[in-house]
Amino acid sequence: MVYLSVLSFLAAAIYFYVGYRTYRSNKKSKLCRFAFLLTLSMTIWSFAEGFLYLAENYYVSSFWNKAAAFGWCTFEALALYFVLLITGNKKIRFWYVKLLIILPAPVFLVMVLFLFGPDINTSPVTSTIFYTGNFIYSFTYLAISILLIYLWGHKSKSRIQKKQANIIVVCSTIPLLLQFLFQIILPSLGLMKPPNMGHIFMIIMLLGVNYAIIKYQFLSIPTSLITNQLFHELAGLTFLADINGCIIKANRQVFTLLDYTEDEVIGSNITDIIRFEKIDQILKECEALRELIRYQDINVSLKSGSTIPFNISIIPLRSESDLLLGLLIIGEDIRATKLLQGEIARHKLTNERLKNSEKLFRTLLEVTPIPILLVSKEFGHIRYLNNQAIELLGADRPELLDRDVNEFLVNQEDLHLLIDCVDDDKKPSKYEFLLRRKRGDQFTGLVTVVPSIYQEEEVVCACVIDMTEQKNVEDTLKQNNENISKLNQELMIMNNILANKSAKDGLTNLYNHQYMNEILETTIQEITQTKSKLCVMMLDIDHFKLVNDRFGHQVGDRVLVMIADLLMSNTRKHDYIGRYGGEEFLLVLPDTDLPAAVLIAQRIRSSIAAISDYNSHCLGNNNSRLPYYRWDNGTEKYESGRNNPTYFAWDAILFRIECGRLLSAVW
Repeated sequence: MVYLSVLSFLAAAIYFYVGYRTYRSNKKSKLCRFAFLLTLSMTIWSFAEGFLYLAENYYVSSFWNKAAAFGWCTFEALALYFVLLITGNKKIRFWYVKLLIILPAPVFLVMVLFLFGPDINTSPVTSTIFYTGNFIYSFTYLAISILLIYLWGHKSKSRIQKKQANIIVVCSTIPLLLQFLFQIILPSLGLMKPPNMGHIFMIIMLLGVNYAIIKYQFLSIPTSLITNQLFHELAGLTFLADINGCIIKANRQVFTLLDYTEDEVIGSNITDIIRFEKIDQILKECEALRELIRYQDINVSLKSGSTIPFNISIIPLRSESDLLLGLLIIGEDIRATKLLQGEIARHKLTNERLKNSEKLFRTLLEVTPIPILLVSKEFGHIRYLNNQAIELLGADRPELLDRDVNEFLVNQEDLHLLIDCVDDDKKPSKYEFLLRRKRGDQFTGLVTVVPSIYQEEEVVCACVIDMTEQKNVEDTLKQNNENISKLNQELMIMNNILANKSAKDGLTNLYNHQYMNEILETTIQEITQTKSKLCVMMLDIDHFKLVNDRFGHQVGDRVLVMIADLLMSNTRKHDYIGRYGGEEFLLVLPDTDLPAAVLIAQRIRSSIAAISDYNSHCLGNNNSRLPYYRWDNGTEKYESGRNNPTYFAWDAILFRIECGRLLSAVW
């Protein structure tokens, strides 16, 4: 057994090394973290099995078997969950699916820890349940995992995903079959009873997955092609999609600009957001795509249905072996650019006549309703600015000309970004900067830059839009929405209070006549469909008029309130109790057969009979007493006090309703 122990320790080291290396490759990736958790369970299993092979007595063997159970009881559940993550199965988003997947692991682990051991007398039934259930759990979960990987590869249009799936399916099936052969088939044939080596067989699966990672860049799109931090900070819309157009990742701007939630974007197709026929054509022929493709002025849909114009770039992502892994889709918001282009178009005739004249060039800048600055590309000094820019920066023209533009940038690094973004193709670039006015107050500016020539010097033409008002409007809208939400909640509370009052009797706080009729009608409809049981009890107070006539309605009200309290304390939470008339009450008892309803009626009767001082408390008559009840051959009879003028009695009729038939039991 020593060689098996050595193999187990070696397998544990391999599992831990591969898992930790995967985790270190991308600590923020959910897949990488879960892969490490999966290999950690295999590490615990193999490490404990290594000592189990060397155990000299039953106590030591039991200890290491329980330690190994932390691995082999949880491995199958973790493996199935990991496969659902890899294949992008949407059912994994539901909490109850996660619970059903993980639940068998702690159940079998608790059984191993507390129901088996050298000092525990385990019954044969418990052993049979455990070993049969654990075999079904292990075999079923691993078989489902392999089937899901196979279907994932079979449905994929990508050759690389098909190869990845085939490798993993083959390398996962081999250890499953070996375990089945050594632990089930050979012992059943009486040939041999080898020790459990499932943790060693699983190395074959791990090597297959490792080969898929190295050879075919398995899971490389979400973990290594682009870092999460850089991805989310990219300006404009940025999508990472697989070769079928399914969105794997989207940056922050997608949710900010388009008003979608992450659940609405991730997993959907890129054509649901960018509705452009050429995108569909690219997805059909994406295997042949090798170079960046650009499309100008493409409308992208917001969640509300409106659109924003974007310049779209589609970049194919290929591995070193020239396999297509996915598509990087970048959208540049050109609303400000189109606004500037519109202003230029309206002055096109003037621009063509005066383009070589500095005076006319300045005139064009002045008539533009957008603040514009001309900044020296070499020195970063302000060479010219129009009146709108002077008003925006809050100073006179002489105070601003030839000043270093860094004085108006809160972050000094922004100047290098502003100048470096200008290229030779004269395309505008847009950025959002934190700026300051001459008097020192700060504001957020949306800056669009384009290269130009002014007085034979290369300059950057910067159009600045003050976003302060827009952000204030956004903050105001957010506050208004919060206030509206708060008011809606208050209205819902008031509506609930009013609805409750409309359904309750003001004296007894029981349901009123109208509401009980509605409950009864609804409940009868339900049992007609579900074939369940229902009993209805009609009760009244005999000679109640005598109470009101002799002692007044206030005493009668006290009697009704006391009877209502007794009814509520002797019925169940899901029963309905209502004051059907003046001294009449109606009880609707769902899911109740006739014997159970009789018991409830008896309990109500007993509680009323138990109030020995009821007359003195409610009627003020110490010489009177209530009737008591006794059973005579199954029939309840009233005795004593029948002729007492202060007497009032309790009659009840039970109805049992089944599938539209009305049965009754009366006393």
